[in-house]
Formats: sequence, structure tokens, C-alpha cells
Amino acid sequence: LLVAGMAAVQQFASAALFYESTTGLPSPAQTITFSELSPAPADGTVLTTQLAGLGVTFDNNSVYYNPQPNALYPNFSYPYAGNYVMGRDGIITGPAAPFSIHFTTPVSGAALVLATADGVTTTLEALLGGSVVYSGSVPTHYTSANDWYGFTDITFDQIRINSGSGVAVAFDNVEFSVVPEASTWLAGCFALAVCCHCEWRRRRVQQSRA
Repeated sequence: LLVAGMAAVQQFASAALFYESTTGLPSPAQTITFSELSPAPADGTVLTTQLAGLGVTFDNNSVYYNPQPNALYPNFSYPYAGNYVMGRDGIITGPAAPFSIHFTTPVSGAALVLATADGVTTTLEALLGGSVVYSGSVPTHYTSANDWYGFTDITFDQIRINSGSGVAVAFDNVEFSVVPEASTWLAGCFALAVCCHCEWRRRRVQQSRA
């Protein structure tokens, strides 16, 4: 069983995928739309731990933003968030540092809608305990509907996003599914073992009667 379990873990890790699509994950357990913030904060409010109760925190100039709806940014809803520096008179400038979305519990998959100015290449990294476990780079836009990005079939607790120095990033609809606790996995394995044992006994009885 131990060997089989290790083989399954290795196969699971090798199946890791960088996610890029026109739609979100098939069945996420949680989606953060930023409308959960109530009362709605002022534009430019820095996001840190306000949504920790729902499983996510933010760093490095991630801010709340609720502009007037427009035809740009396909798949976005309002409000959304961004990695912005709000300057004077509400003018948005891009920060110099990459930023991260942190999950309070390790996840098995996560994706978000992300937009930048056209002609930008964005690198996304999945990290676990501060170490990169998977990454991908992709051209990003603010008009393309192919704007869902993330990772599936690996375990991680952080997505680090880097669109380059000075590039403002908008993001929304953060979807994710939490990795089941060890007790849940053990319970599932035990149940499977019981089923296999029962099936083995049933077949053995049938063979003895034949």
C-alpha cells in the first residue's frame, strides 16, 4: 500500500498543469469576487488579511478597485482587485515588485482572471512553503477572453505573479479548492481497503461454491 501510495503521489505531481482558459476551473470549492467586502472599501484600499476568513490573503500593493463597468477586461466582475499604486487624483501606476495571493490552507488547484496592458508577458509561480513547485509564463492582455490563469493537480499555498517592473495588473474571481486533510485521505483509503477486502471475500465464497 505504501509503494502504491508513493506511486500515486508521484503520478499526481507529474500531472501538474499550468491553467490557461476562457473559463474558470470546472468545480472550485471557493471563489473570491471581492464583493465579499462589506461595506465596500474605498478605491485604492490595500488588501491584506480582510478575506483571510475565506481562505486568502494578499501582499505588495494589492488593492480594492471598483471602476465603472466597461467592455474591457473580459470575465471580470465588479468590483475587482489589482496590483496598483494609487497616485494623486486617482491615477493608477504599476508597482515595481511582483505580488502574491496566499492561501491560508494548501490548495490542489487555483485560478484567477488576470489582465495587463497588451504586449506584456506575465509569469505565475505556484509555491509551497516559500519554494516554487511549478511555474508558467504567458502573454497577458486586457481585451482577450483567454484570461483565466492558474495551476491544477499540485499542492501549493501561494501564487506569485510577476508582469514586470512598473506594470499594473488587474485580477478577479480567485477560485481554489483546498487539499483534503490527512484524516480525510486516510478515511478514504480505509474505506477503499474495506471495499476491496469485502469484494475479495465475496469472490472467494463464490469460487468455493462453484
